[in-house]
Amino acid sequence: MVIDREERKHRIRVGILVALGLVLLIFGYSWLNEFRIRKEKHYYRIKFKEVGWINKGDVVTILGVPKGRVKDIELFPDSVIVIVWIDGYRLREGATAWLESLGIIGQMRLGIKLGRGEPLPDWSTIPGVAKEDLGDIISRLAEFLRRSDSLLVGGLRLMGEAEEEIGGASGRLDRTLENINMLVDDLRQVLMEKSADLDTSRKKLDAVVTKLDSIETLILEGRGTLSKLLKEDDLYYRADSTLRSLEELLLDIRRNPRRYITVKIF
Repeated sequence: MVIDREERKHRIRVGILVALGLVLLIFGYSWLNEFRIRKEKHYYRIKFKEVGWINKGDVVTILGVPKGRVKDIELFPDSVIVIVWIDGYRLREGATAWLESLGIIGQMRLGIKLGRGEPLPDWSTIPGVAKEDLGDIISRLAEFLRRSDSLLVGGLRLMGEAEEEIGGASGRLDRTLENINMLVDDLRQVLMEKSADLDTSRKKLDAVVTKLDSIETLILEGRGTLSKLLKEDDLYYRADSTLRSLEELLLDIRRNPRRYITVKIF
């Protein structure tokens, strides 16, 4: 019995020691792991004008590779500060960040470009931009379609009004052409009548010229009272000049009757 009790006590002591050793091992491993993680994490502040559905714990990627998480989000009157931690990488001067959508429901992911300058200290602030997500594109497309529909309706209405105006103008143009055709027919008839009158006037002028030629012949031959009056040289020359001018005038009237006879059409 005494031996059994001693053995039991020994086993209890061994069990307690083993348990304490395991606790110390787990605690030491956790402490070392936490120390390593804390040592390699770098914290940065990213400034956005506005953010979408970003939340604490969302993934932070570097060139598409997950390397951190969103730690906190701070709101200001004119901006939003997103605090992130990155595991194993330091950002450099020229680093930028952006928000991108992971789907149509609005879930976001924060992407970072490292930069190429000098390393930035922890808690540095870098600029951030928000890329258009699928929801924004759909909203803009819906607005575009709405405006296009309004423009289409307005265009169809204008086309209808223009068609009515063209129809009315076409009717007026047809009536105007009919009036012009009637006027041309009347003008043609008047010109034909006046042409006949001009032919008659030309014949009368020819008869007058013929008679004047006869009179001139009588005068030149010395027959008649008028020839006696022309025996004086001065009177003869003046009469001869007058007759020649009259003959030239009559010839010009016969050749160019429109110069002396004006036809007015009302």
